Amino acid sequence: MEVLAYAPWQKRAALGRLALGLLSMGFLLWLGMGAVEDGEVGLGLGLGLIAFLVGLFLYPSAVGPLLRSGFQVVLEPEGIRVAGRLYPKDRLAWVEGPFPGGGTEAQWQRLIEVGRLSAGPLFHLVMGRESEPLWLDLPGWDRMLAHMGVDWKEQPGLVRYLHSVRGLAWLNGLLYPPAEVQEEWERARRRYQRLFAWLWIGVGLAGAALGLEAQLPENASLALLGVGVALGGYAFLALFGGKSPRDGWAEAYNPFRQKEAGGIRG
Repeated sequence: MEVLAYAPWQKRAALGRLALGLLSMGFLLWLGMGAVEDGEVGLGLGLGLIAFLVGLFLYPSAVGPLLRSGFQVVLEPEGIRVAGRLYPKDRLAWVEGPFPGGGTEAQWQRLIEVGRLSAGPLFHLVMGRESEPLWLDLPGWDRMLAHMGVDWKEQPGLVRYLHSVRGLAWLNGLLYPPAEVQEEWERARRRYQRLFAWLWIGVGLAGAALGLEAQLPENASLALLGVGVALGGYAFLALFGGKSPRDGWAEAYNPFRQKEAGGIRG
């Protein structure tokens, strides 16, 4: 018997996104209120709107994952057990996609752009007349399908989505890869963690240089600032460098495409 559950690091990552999002919202609202007090009503409303959009982003990226962090699927010899309910193996099972009848090209293109931040499940595992959400951030979701006699590679909608969707969702726990690209994804995760560590170290050093400018000798302050900017700039360009941040490695990442391109070394 195997239990599929969310990894502890996924919960920590969701908590980090929640904390960062709430801080960002608070800062934007503070700036907005200051702008309104200074008579810049339009600017204040604009900042308030941005804060509202950040709040909308928080549910699918942080609150939702935290609410289902205790979700488990038990693989038993007779089938799968979800929330205490057993779904037998002998039922005909398949994966149902987000669009009845397969969907149009335009629908799929919109889904690829925003689907990884959907507030609810995009796919369901249908078993007879019943169905359960197929959470693609649950480690081992592909083993759950296989346990019920479903090969995810034979589900056209699921294959299309996984091979097309790209970005940070793969690297921060909002999407979990199937076994076929697990090794490639683990290397990408290690690279992502290293680069973000350098980014935060750079930001910290630059912040310390600016905050301690009065206490440090001028040369030391400038050197500290230079090192911080260099480290942070290198990490940012490695993660998001390109014609736009969307073209950077982190935002363009897809484990299937990366594997086809030769993978990541180290």
